[in-house]
Amino acid sequence: VLEASARERMKAAVLAEAATIQQADEEPEVHPIRPTHKQRRKAGLWAAATAAGIVALGAFGIELAQSALPGEWLYDVKRTTESISLDLTFSPSGKALKQLELAEIRIAELAALSERDRSDGGATAEELAGYRTLIADLNRTVASASRAITSYAPQTNGGDLRTLRDWASRNSTRLADMRSAVPAGAVGQFDGSIELLDRVQQRASALLDRWSCDQITSGHEDALGAL
Repeated sequence: VLEASARERMKAAVLAEAATIQQADEEPEVHPIRPTHKQRRKAGLWAAATAAGIVALGAFGIELAQSALPGEWLYDVKRTTESISLDLTFSPSGKALKQLELAEIRIAELAALSERDRSDGGATAEELAGYRTLIADLNRTVASASRAITSYAPQTNGGDLRTLRDWASRNSTRLADMRSAVPAGAVGQFDGSIELLDRVQQRASALLDRWSCDQITSGHEDALGAL
């Protein structure tokens, strides 16, 4: 295990190299219809540097990426690692519970973004777009997990359905507590996430209330799964 000082030195070196490459990539130039040789070369250098950095850092690089936020260099590494992890989870239950885990990470990222932007004077237009993308990702992940769990849960002991209900209830409250710190331009979409989690909690609760019935679901479904 690396000491904290060594970890910080390695992290600083990686981020400094990334900043150097990104600065070169952001030099002003004419925008032709087709990318020039210089543009293609810089894109290739950026991709190669990113890949080389990940390979060189290995598990340490992946660990560093876990705290990255949207817009930061290592965030793509974080999301790629999550995608691979989800793809390598094959059971319906495992995949749905993994999606709830990832959705909670998105909520943590929203909290970190709002805290950061509140301390540095507010969100820019670009940062506001990041909020909207993050909220959309959260909503898609939650809805997908809900559809999966309400589909297979009636054939199980209902454990995952109770997990879904409790997860949605807990995180709906968490989002509501965060609302005042969210930039005004993202509040409407953010309220949609709170409403979504409330609906998921209500759906799971309604199905659990019918657990002793011969027929738990209606045989129909909507965007959140079984009705």
